[in-house]
Amino acid sequence: MTLISIALYRMGPTKIKELKTQLKELTARGFAQPNGTTEMCIDYRQLNKVTIKNKYPLPQIDDLFNQLKGATVFRR
Repeated sequence: MTLISIALYRMGPTKIKELKTQLKELTARGFAQPNGTTEMCIDYRQLNKVTIKNKYPLPQIDDLFNQLKGATVFRR
């Protein structure tokens, strides 16, 4: 198991000023509204790099139907 740990992202004064400007614009347009809480945003890029991909993905439903083409079905 690999532990992922990265430092917090820091923002310079110019980026903070730009962020505040964008937040004010989003608030003015009604896309965002302050509620007094702090939200957390998680950056999953480092975790995605070490995630093992699925070696056996689920088959497409169309491929399964094509395999059943011409098969005999028995029912009670």
